[in-house]
Amino acid sequence: MSERQPQRPLFGADSRSGSRLRWFLAAVAVAVAAAAAAAVIFHEDAVAPAPAEPVAADPTPATSAAAVAGATPATPEDVVEPAEPAEEAESAVAQSGAAASQATETAPASDETTEETPDPAATETVAAQPSDAPAEDPDAATDVAAAPDDAQPPPAAEAAPAPPDPPAPVPPAVSVTPAAVKQGQATLVVLSGDVEADGAFVSIDGYTGEMVFEEGVGWVGFVPVTRLANPRLYHVVVDVFNEGSYSRTFVSELLVESVPGVIDEVVLDPDNAALLAPELVAIDNETRFEQYTQPTGPRMWSGPWRLPVVGEPSGDFGVMRSYNGGPVRDWHHGYDISADAGTVIVAPARGRVVFATDLPVHGSGVILDHGAGVYSGYWHMSEIQAEVGQLVNPGDPLGLVGSTGVSTGPHLHWEVIVQGTDVDPIQWTETVFSS
Repeated sequence: MSERQPQRPLFGADSRSGSRLRWFLAAVAVAVAAAAAAAVIFHEDAVAPAPAEPVAADPTPATSAAAVAGATPATPEDVVEPAEPAEEAESAVAQSGAAASQATETAPASDETTEETPDPAATETVAAQPSDAPAEDPDAATDVAAAPDDAQPPPAAEAAPAPPDPPAPVPPAVSVTPAAVKQGQATLVVLSGDVEADGAFVSIDGYTGEMVFEEGVGWVGFVPVTRLANPRLYHVVVDVFNEGSYSRTFVSELLVESVPGVIDEVVLDPDNAALLAPELVAIDNETRFEQYTQPTGPRMWSGPWRLPVVGEPSGDFGVMRSYNGGPVRDWHHGYDISADAGTVIVAPARGRVVFATDLPVHGSGVILDHGAGVYSGYWHMSEIQAEVGQLVNPGDPLGLVGSTGVSTGPHLHWEVIVQGTDVDPIQWTETVFSS
């Protein structure tokens, strides 16, 4: 009978290998503890934002010592010496998912242990933190994670734009439009530019007229040239009145051209001739040339005027006149248009009615104030259709053609008077007075 064989040790190693087995188990415990500690540390650091250029993990995951030990029975050759600290950290980083799943196990590995696939989330977390990076303060990491990844520092307050430079002062200048007129016409004088003034006056050859201020234009003054003015070059003088005295003077020029003299023979019946008595003529002249002469504000119209009535011209402005074969006593102060009695007379330009009644010589009529010292009169009416104070526009009716006053038949006697001097009405239908 053969001798009984001794029983095989539990793990296939004899008593001589017991010390080696204990070393093996100790190494496994150290690896498991290191992996668990690394998992806890990197799990807390995972909340920190990834650095600008993360370090990618090795695409081929390393096999842990615990997995190798659990897959095959241990032999003396299988004993793994404790790794250096740096090597332990690298192994724990590569297998943090598998090691974390075994952190709570204390029993030896079984003969059949299946290798587990590392958690992708854990792998990404580990890859986001370099293996040799020191642990950061958890509070500081939380503060960093709370800020948006694309947060930018607040932009600096924009500096307020500098105020624009004040416009350069415009030097004063005098313009005369038109610069050449005929005897009995008018011109527009404008003082433009930056001028400090309480008032301004324009003078030419002994005549002085008040100027008015128009926004965006300057000081405006219409200057009449009498029918009897000498044809030559005149100096136009503009005086500025400021703080109670004349402070500055500006000068320009105006050329006056001659008009051929024409004599018009007028035959009147005894009744009409009686109306030319000096005292009656004075009443007409006082109303037309003295009462309505002053500027009442800026001009109310723009552009050329229209004819006030449809008819035939029957008497030009400025012709010399002789009545009933007598000497030349005067010249014609307006422009005559013959028309059928009852023809409507309309306003040629915008203005306000300031007179609407009868005069001894000129009969029934209407006077309009157009602003800037310019007035117009419409005479010999058979009927007045406008009222004092009424504002009329071009084409509004003023009255009807008649033959009242000193008249030889139905017609309109049309006058334009600039600051007390009558001028040729036809010029106002042909000239645009602009600055």
